[in-house]
Amino acid sequence: MFTSPIRQVLSVRRGLNPGLLAGAASVSALLSLTPLVLPLFVEEFAISVAVVGWASSAQIASFAVASFLAGRFLPASNRLFRTALIVLASSNALAAFAPSFTLLVVTRIGAGVAAGIVNWLAWRQAARVPTQMGSVAVIGPATAAVASIVLGFLIASLGYGSAYLAVGVVSLAALALPIDIQAGPPTGRAVSPSRSNVVLLLALGLITCFGSSIFLLSGFFLGADRGGPPWLLAWALAGSAGLGIVAARQRMSSGGIWFLCVSAMALVLGLVPSAWVGAAAVTAWGLFFWFGIPAVLRLVDDYSDQPGERSGDIQASMAVGRVIGPLVGGALLGAGSPELLGVVSAAGLGVGAVLVLSVERYRRTANA
Repeated sequence: MFTSPIRQVLSVRRGLNPGLLAGAASVSALLSLTPLVLPLFVEEFAISVAVVGWASSAQIASFAVASFLAGRFLPASNRLFRTALIVLASSNALAAFAPSFTLLVVTRIGAGVAAGIVNWLAWRQAARVPTQMGSVAVIGPATAAVASIVLGFLIASLGYGSAYLAVGVVSLAALALPIDIQAGPPTGRAVSPSRSNVVLLLALGLITCFGSSIFLLSGFFLGADRGGPPWLLAWALAGSAGLGIVAARQRMSSGGIWFLCVSAMALVLGLVPSAWVGAAAVTAWGLFFWFGIPAVLRLVDDYSDQPGERSGDIQASMAVGRVIGPLVGGALLGAGSPELLGVVSAAGLGVGAVLVLSVERYRRTANA
């Protein structure tokens, strides 16, 4: 379980420095932690399921704003990357000791801003070497495969605070490694006017919105009330990430078809009242999702004036989806409608998939 993800990380092609990859890994670990801790916050802070989604939404909202604005107004540099890592580590350390849910949300805003900048710089660097898109994409699921198990164990043994501290340590470790960001001025507002790229950004927003509305709350579907043991969620997330490693390495010609498969998994997760079936759906989710994402990223770059010019926009669009998703999911679950959440999530994912398929067909026709 552990050797394959680690081997994938170490096998990333030359040209991407270890500090950059470690920073990207710390962001992935942070995102992997969210579905593990949300159910715990309900009991820890005596809040409702509808309210708990704000912890994720605050983090991702700030992530979205930072991703969108960083490329336009901040010059890329080693110093910016290091500063973001320090803020990320500090925010996670503070979260470990937050005495109230309100203060916890404040720390998530700081972490989101820092993670957004780190993620933007990582994808910006990767876009300058097209053959390495798969290598960069694999860092996320590779880290998540390990993090889901390790963080799950820490939470079970020492509480969620220890998991936040562990994620902070990963960020600090990145500072100790060589970092070489290709410096460059901010792009401002000048980007390719491609309208089909705008459609793809909308599609990615819909896919992450309706996907996160149920995936980030999957702990509520794999719990004891559906016959699931305490360890099931962590292992399902690790399995999902492990399959994502394999998928992200592939070069699929179509991304839309795989998001239709993700839509089917959302429907299964919501409608089948079995934690074990739900765990299988969560596991397969990673395979289908990471088959689709790199394909869509390549579509965006194909119609961009410069490689990576839309990296911040892509991350922002997906982050906005993750802001809205947990709020929608929390509201529906809070109202006692897990089945309706499954249907709504599947429908939204289906719309996003159809938009991707439409762009793919349009470009094939235009280039024929």
